[in-house]
Amino acid sequence: IEKMTIPDTVTEIEEYSFAYMVRLKEVSFNDNIKKIDKGTFYQCRALRKVKLPKNIEELATSAFDMWRSLEKIERSGGNNVYKIMNSCIVKKKDMSAVCCYAKGNQYNIPKGVRILRKHSFANCRAKKVNIPTSVKKIEGAVFSYKYWKEFNRDIEDVTVAKSSKYYARDGRTIYNKKDNSLSIAIIKAKKGVNTYVMSDRVKLLNANQNVINYENWNRR
Repeated sequence: IEKMTIPDTVTEIEEYSFAYMVRLKEVSFNDNIKKIDKGTFYQCRALRKVKLPKNIEELATSAFDMWRSLEKIERSGGNNVYKIMNSCIVKKKDMSAVCCYAKGNQYNIPKGVRILRKHSFANCRAKKVNIPTSVKKIEGAVFSYKYWKEFNRDIEDVTVAKSSKYYARDGRTIYNKKDNSLSIAIIKAKKGVNTYVMSDRVKLLNANQNVINYENWNRR
């Protein structure tokens, strides 16, 4: 199947509905759809562009995960729940990043984004991602499709604004300033390098952790 039209009778798309439809190139949503669940387009490698339904109210952060061919997401006019900022779907209510599909050498997360939600950067193909001062919370598994599975293979480095009140980077570690918990471990994926030295500023390890370059490092 290469093209699909969702009829007006459908208001929700449940998880993994179109997963592994590797030849699917085009999907036409109706404006009555209010929810698109996790993994809906998992591994739909032929899709390039999607236009969100006008009345979408709930979009899972992993709806488009492991879809590295994604080039453009459009928002239907009149939607008051989501907006698109610099190749990133953002939920207006809490200014949380839902899905980033940027590519290139460097990507600046839009100023104003406050939360990086889990799986939101699993599809980002930029080599370097810069976190602005507005980000107050970084969830776990931001850069992977699942916790400790299917990591992003494109992002090589992540930085945080030096003037951030919430996060700081020390060496190859980004940590939460409030409780000194590990947020992002940036592994140096280089032949012969098989260790990661965590910053001694980290005092707490919890579920809100992320690893950069894990897949590349694990293969060496």
